[in-house]
Amino acid sequence: MENLDEWEKSIGFYSLRSFINDKNKGINEESQDFTQYPTESMRFSSILNKNNIVQVGDWIFKLNFGKREVWVISEQDKFLINDLINNNYKKEKMLVFSFEDNIFEILDTENIEKARCKESCAFSTQDVVPDNDNYWYCDANGDEYGAELKSDLDNLGIWKHLYTKFKHRKKGALNASDEYVLFDVYFDYYWKKRCKKETDSGTEQIQINLFGNLSQPSSGRTYRKDHYKGTRCLSKYSLQSKVTFIEALDCGGSLHSLNTNKIEKL
Repeated sequence: MENLDEWEKSIGFYSLRSFINDKNKGINEESQDFTQYPTESMRFSSILNKNNIVQVGDWIFKLNFGKREVWVISEQDKFLINDLINNNYKKEKMLVFSFEDNIFEILDTENIEKARCKESCAFSTQDVVPDNDNYWYCDANGDEYGAELKSDLDNLGIWKHLYTKFKHRKKGALNASDEYVLFDVYFDYYWKKRCKKETDSGTEQIQINLFGNLSQPSSGRTYRKDHYKGTRCLSKYSLQSKVTFIEALDCGGSLHSLNTNKIEKL
C-alpha cells in the first residue's frame, strides 16, 4: 500500500484525506469509520485539497459529493476559485457535470473518437452484504463482532473506481485479550474501458490471517482490492465477491460466508 502521507509531504500538499484525518483526531484509512470520507478511494482523496478542488492541465475541478456533481472552470478563470469554494455558481464561466459523465473526453473538443464511439459509460452501483451495514454475528461478554462485504463501481466524474471491500470489526472493548481471525476473500471481475480495447479480468483468492488486539472500541481490520481505478469510464464490467471467515475464538471459531450479488453491465 502506497504511503500517501509521505507522498503528500514530499510535494508540500495538504489533501482532503489529511484534512479529514486531522479533523477527526487521527482517524485514517486503516481505521473503521470510513463514513468520514466521501469516497473509498484514498488515493483520489489525496489529490483533492480540503475544498474538494483539483487542477488537471488547463481545467480546475470542484467535486460536490452531496449532489454528485463536478463544477469546472478554466485556468484563465481561476479568479473564480472562491466561488467554487463557496458553491457560488457563475453560469457564464462554469461548467457542471454529473459524476456519471466521462468529463475529460467531453472537455477534449478536438477528440474525434467520441463522435464515432457508440459505447456509453456504465453507471455507479454497489452491493453491500449484509444490508444496512448491520451484520453483528456474535456478542461475547459484551464485545460485539461483525463483518461486511461490498462490491462497488463508484464514478466520481474525473475518477472511476471498481473494487471489493471486506471489513471485520469489533465494538465493546470489555476484554483486553488478543483474538485470531482468518478470512478468505474471493472475487471474479471483468472490465472494459469505454471506446478502448483495454480490458482486464481475473479470479483470485486471498487468505489473510489476523492475530492482534481487536479490543479497542470500533476496532477491526479492512481489506480492499482495487480492480480498476482511472479517469476513463468503463463501458462494461462485472464483479462478484465472496468472503469466508472463521470468527474470533471468543465467539467459538465457527465458519461464516458472505456473498454479494453480481453487479454488471455487459
